[in-house]
This record gives sequence, C-alpha cells and structure tokens, in this order.
Amino acid sequence: MDKTDDDRHVTSLTLDLKKVSHNLKRIRATVGSDGVIAVVKGFGYGTNAPALSKLLEREGVDYLAVAYVEEGVRLREDGVSAPILVMNPDSMTFDALKKYHLEPTIVSMVQLRSYINWRESSEKTPQRIHLNFDSGMHRLGFKDEELSDVVEILRVTENIEIATVYTHLAGAESPSLDPLTLKQFERYDNICTQLRTGFKGSHLLQSFKTHALNSSGVVRFPDHKYDFVRVGIALLGSELSHKDWGLKQAVSFNTVVSQVIKLPKNEGLSYGFTDASTKDRTIAWIPVGYADGYPRSLSNGVGQVCVGKGAEKFMAKVVGRICMDLTAIDVTEGNVKAGDPVELFGEEISLNEIAAKAGTISYEIISNIHQRVVRK
Repeated sequence: MDKTDDDRHVTSLTLDLKKVSHNLKRIRATVGSDGVIAVVKGFGYGTNAPALSKLLEREGVDYLAVAYVEEGVRLREDGVSAPILVMNPDSMTFDALKKYHLEPTIVSMVQLRSYINWRESSEKTPQRIHLNFDSGMHRLGFKDEELSDVVEILRVTENIEIATVYTHLAGAESPSLDPLTLKQFERYDNICTQLRTGFKGSHLLQSFKTHALNSSGVVRFPDHKYDFVRVGIALLGSELSHKDWGLKQAVSFNTVVSQVIKLPKNEGLSYGFTDASTKDRTIAWIPVGYADGYPRSLSNGVGQVCVGKGAEKFMAKVVGRICMDLTAIDVTEGNVKAGDPVELFGEEISLNEIAAKAGTISYEIISNIHQRVVRK
C-alpha cells in the first residue's frame, strides 16, 4: 500500500472550514451586509485555496478575488465556478482571462488602452471589468487626474460593463492613521460620484458596485461598508484585537516531538551554542524550521509553542537558534516523549501573537508556510 503525504509528514497546516463559515456569518452579521468579496490570493493566504474557495462559493459570496490570472486559472481547473476578480492581470494574460471566465481589474491608462485594443481585435462579446482607483495608497490604480480620460475612453467603447470600482486602504488597522484613512474615503466617494455623472445614460457603465474595506477596514470602519466588503484574513479569524466579534481562528500549524534529550547546565545548543542556562534542562526537538515558514526571529526564547494535549499541555519556550528544519524547545517542566503533539499556532497560541513576537504581520507568517508542510 502506497503511503500518502500525511503518512510521510508530521508537520501540518490545518484549515477548519467550519470555522471559516462561522467567521463569514459573523462578518456579515456585524457589518450588516451580505455583499462579500472573499480574497483568496496567495493560494488562500498559504492555506488550501481550492477547499477554501469551494466553501466560500457554497456560502454565496459575490466574488472570489485573486492577485494574478494564474491563481484564477488554478481555481477554475479545480472546479470553482464562482465569479473571480483578478486584481493585477498582465496584458499578456488577457486571452486566459477570456478562456477561464475571469474578470480583470484595470489599474492604469496604459493597461486600459491595451485591454481595449485586445478586445477590438479578439473579443466582441460583453465583458465585465473592474476599475481600481488610487485614493492615497500610491500603489496600483488610476489617479484623480486620469478620471476624465477613463470616462471619455469607456463611453465610446462598446460591450464593456464596469462591475465594480474600488480602492485600497493603506492604514485602516492603525488608529494613528485614521485622518489619512478618512481622507481616502472622501477621495474615493468623490471619484465614484464623478464616474456616475460621467457615465450617466449608460447602464453598463454607471451601475457599478463599490468596495473599499479590507479586513481591518471592516473591523474599524463598518459604517463605510459600501456595496461589498473585501475580506481575506478575517475569514481565517486572525483580524487584530477583535475577539468581541466572535471570530474563531480557523488555521492551526502543528507538528510532533522528534527527540527528547537532557542538556547539562551551562551548555548552549544548536548553531552558535547559544542560550545556555545555569540549570539542567530537558530539550525536545521538533521537525519544523525556517524552511517550513517558522520564523528564525523566534529563536533564543522569543517564541513559544504548546506541547501535549488536554490537562497535560503546557507552554514551552523556543531555545537556541531555529534551524532550517528543526527547532529546540525547553520541556523541562513536562513529561514529554517523542511523538507528543506540538502546536506552533492555533487554539492555544494565536497567529497574531506569533507575528508580533516575530516582528512582522500575520499575513506574512501564514503565507510563508512552505508547501512541504502538509495542508489539511
């Protein structure tokens, strides 16, 4: 009998789809809107994009959103049929957009002209597009001064429907940046008003939907919900400091103990012989390292994991330097043996806690979990 991936690997990233469903319901209830664009870019933030997308499709989200065309193509090949918004398509992928029924975001005048030229030469049927406007983040998106040109070009182009017009918030998670976020809302509202005026008389152009709120924006600015909310990591229950919403952490990173050793006092360990102690210690090695996406910055007592289960579980500090494939933890206070379960983040240790200790954000932690880690 052939071994499965689960037989060969002991480190796993588990996505709890029931908790994702719960989080979606909580977001809809709290914001008071059924209009949801579910962001599943980065292969579902490093989890399981097909499984996540199929669940969200069953839950009736309005759109799935990906960054690049290849992500949308993979979802189509995996049997996902929900509308898919592509946030950053390249002109070389316009044929694939058509073939796989993906809806492109247009972000610049150069891209708009390229898209219209492609349509005139290869595609005459009605096509839905999305427009991204820069309201202050200064990343992708049309500029204010290009608005009249956008209107002029699209008004004389046949069979194009503007599905949505949207913007990205640059600092919605930070109260100190609220004045700038509010200014973004003001600029975005003005852009939408001018577009509706400019497209007056054309139902395909002026009946677009709106969205600006990302996960942090939904949490902190629910009164600015627009037609859709655009959420990704909040669906995984990892939005910062809002447990009062009743969100559940839907992703866990787990492994098992590989080996337990006794370490005499005054002995360092791992590369560099670091993290010596004045006391004898019991050390457990776990088969996960920075190649798996467990940050090296958690070395030398910065990070901690949860060892064991039930009444016997306890927190154990990371000791020494995290290696490419292995991490040492201090289990002196517990009765630990090879094979015991270890949680890196999940029910006991939040993803946000790990990110804070590593000096980064939860998005980076979860999207960096390597593909050799089994997805469940």
